[in-house]
Amino acid sequence: MPNIEIPPGNVGRFAAVLCLLSGVTLCFVLLAPVTGASSVTLEEYNLRFESPEHPWVTMDLERFETDAKFMVRRARPEVWIMVIPEIVGMEDALDTTFLGEVVRSNLSSLGHGTTFGPVEQMSVMGIAGEAMNARTRAGGADLHYNYWYGSHNGLMFQVVAFGDPDDADEVYRAHRAFLTGMELIDPGKIFTTTGELIEEPVERHEDGFRLVFDRSEWIYSEALAEEFPAAAFTARSIYGAQLQVVRLDLAEPMAEMNAIIEGLLYVQDMVLEDQEVLLNRDTTATEGTTIREIKLRIPGGTDSIHDHYRIIKRDGRIWMINTWIEESLIDEHWLPDATLESMELIAEAELAPAETFSGARRAAKCQILNKIGLYYFTRDDFDTALAYFRVAAELDPENAYAAGNIVHSHFMNENYEETIAKAKYYLHHFPEHNDLWLDKVDALRALERTDEIVPIYAQIFAEGMGSDYWLGEYLHHLVEEARLTEAREVIEREADRDPSIFRRRWKAEILNLSGEFEAAEKELSNLGEQEGWSSILFGDMVALYESYGEFEQALAWIERQEEQIGVSYDSSMTRGRIQLERGLYDEAHSAFEMALRQRPRDPLAQEALDHVNSLMP
Repeated sequence: MPNIEIPPGNVGRFAAVLCLLSGVTLCFVLLAPVTGASSVTLEEYNLRFESPEHPWVTMDLERFETDAKFMVRRARPEVWIMVIPEIVGMEDALDTTFLGEVVRSNLSSLGHGTTFGPVEQMSVMGIAGEAMNARTRAGGADLHYNYWYGSHNGLMFQVVAFGDPDDADEVYRAHRAFLTGMELIDPGKIFTTTGELIEEPVERHEDGFRLVFDRSEWIYSEALAEEFPAAAFTARSIYGAQLQVVRLDLAEPMAEMNAIIEGLLYVQDMVLEDQEVLLNRDTTATEGTTIREIKLRIPGGTDSIHDHYRIIKRDGRIWMINTWIEESLIDEHWLPDATLESMELIAEAELAPAETFSGARRAAKCQILNKIGLYYFTRDDFDTALAYFRVAAELDPENAYAAGNIVHSHFMNENYEETIAKAKYYLHHFPEHNDLWLDKVDALRALERTDEIVPIYAQIFAEGMGSDYWLGEYLHHLVEEARLTEAREVIEREADRDPSIFRRRWKAEILNLSGEFEAAEKELSNLGEQEGWSSILFGDMVALYESYGEFEQALAWIERQEEQIGVSYDSSMTRGRIQLERGLYDEAHSAFEMALRQRPRDPLAQEALDHVNSLMP
């Protein structure tokens, strides 16, 4: 029931009830008497109908708060009729069944003891809709309703008649008579709420393509453009499909089609192997031009997606047009092949350079090119990978991943001097990029310039970027260089600054390597008591005693570990190794058998067991 403001006085005994249903304040309004039948046109809603003649009276809607666009009343017997059209757009149109549920829910919430009659399928104006009757009680009065509702091309219609239940036959006859006088001005007209219908061919000379839509069912979609910033053009179909066109300049050497596809799908959070591939083939291969068609079914939680691609590769560039739709929405309106094939390349077009694109579009293209580079990197083709990483970084200088991939490609090519130089350059922009530091350190180590490594670690911690990861790398290097005094100074300072479990374990390790067994044992004991004994801390304690040849103590700690947290693969393997070192082959054999029961296919446990068997008589 829409919100209606009804005047008091001689306008009918349902006025107060209607105001209660509507939740509005009473006020005086005028009525517009009608002495004869007249034609009413609501062009905004593509609707024309006959207004009933005297004694019906047309309400002045300017004085009403109502969703109705037309309302009449007859005094004896008292019957009201309302016409409620609404533009919802094809993209959000409700089907008739759901619309009926909305109508019933609204009426039930406004009255008490609401009951509904049977639903009747009924066409009005050529629209397949539904009719029903209902009764409710509000404000101490009973009301009888007759409804008709339906939707067509983005419009929804409700036509409601109501009156006293004793006059139900009169309400029914008035309602049906009114419906017979209704018609659509243009039955083929389509309404949309989210954009302008595309009536003319779409030309994008700056991106070198033309699209010709054979039917006016597509809408320009700014929302989709925001979701897919790499796209040069986006649109939505009024029947639920979505479409985008992407244009991309490639680097030299030209990427193969499979690499391009990986890049294009990556920016849509997709991997080809994860989808149900319905079609994947080259449909055309002429001189300088390759066309790939791909059809996918993407499994979804509530509804799967059908996704179609047409990728054109020509003269160092690619164009991709793809359209997709939820599986439940597929009907005779979805013609993806015709839509994709309508795209033409404009040979004479002057393509816009990358610097004219928006920042979001450059960033998205950077991600595509970076992913193409990774395609070649994983195949050990570091030169081709580097070419694409470079172009990606030029498109989006703020992309730290592209920068890191450039440096790492140089390192994998064993071009260590360039690795160091590029790492130094990019670290000015991305000082917290761990991989840049790591490649620089590894390149220095490869060049045997190890004296330059410690100052780098010192710089990292001096600038407050000293994560546990880098602390571990720092200490590993100092230990490798036998610089234990420096290692102890570093770990004591950093453990005091942040006494994390990781740092305190390192402190115990450095103390042990420095020959201070008791201090190392005390550090681990305190850590276990304060933080709780875990398999890692038990393992540290076992390793500490084992490093000093204290095998009985090491085995005692394994017993304690297994009592507290259970027998594990690691505890069994450690027990077996210690017993093997002691020459106790039977005990070692039992321990390795237990490890193999924990992990039946573990090659290390099997190898250890075979080794013990070879030593046993």
